[in-house]
Amino acid sequence: RLHHPFAKIILNQIRLYSPAFACLLLFLLLQLTAIPSASASASSSSSAASPTSSATADWPSTSKSSRLSCDQLRPGQYLCSEPDINPATQQAVNCSKEGFAPVLCELADNLTCIGDFLCPTSLSGASQFPNRCFQSTTACRWTNGKQFHVAVLLSVFTGFLGLDRFYLGYPAIGLAKLFTFGGYGFLHLLDVILISLQIVRPADQSHYVSPHYGPLVTRIPASNDTLFTGGTS
Repeated sequence: RLHHPFAKIILNQIRLYSPAFACLLLFLLLQLTAIPSASASASSSSSAASPTSSATADWPSTSKSSRLSCDQLRPGQYLCSEPDINPATQQAVNCSKEGFAPVLCELADNLTCIGDFLCPTSLSGASQFPNRCFQSTTACRWTNGKQFHVAVLLSVFTGFLGLDRFYLGYPAIGLAKLFTFGGYGFLHLLDVILISLQIVRPADQSHYVSPHYGPLVTRIPASNDTLFTGGTS
């Protein structure tokens, strides 16, 4: 039996708050037992709501409708052959006015796409068995026989007579230059610059045939839809 005053105070505090501690301990025990049962019921309800979810996830996608189109493949999933080059134009054979030439592309191993067919020969040379191929296109420059050096020479030496414009298929401007002696020299000088920079092309919008291999001029027009980006200084 304790007779110290401080010990009596501690015993009184324990007797006062012991019911509250007992209720808190009981509440915690009930919560710990309720959590596993709730998780088990949630898992059972989810499995009941979607009984085929696991089967669908493991189901192999072999239907034709799930295959991608051949033009939706990413680079690295196929290998295309080089187009045949026409020595006279130095461009791809069968280049269309839209600027595309047909090429044969071989799919990587174990890949298929909508529109593929059995390759006649292996392009990569690495496949032990015949692989799958598809027909694709590559960019090219459509030409119609107009020589670049001929257009420049005509513009420099006979541009005041309009022969350069006649050669490129602009008869109206050629006649105007003929009767005004090259627009009093102004149109003559202007056409020399425009044709040399390939800004003025043949009237059918074909590209020039260049007699040498080298860099070609490509115009990138700007419009209201053009997005310009630049760094900050």
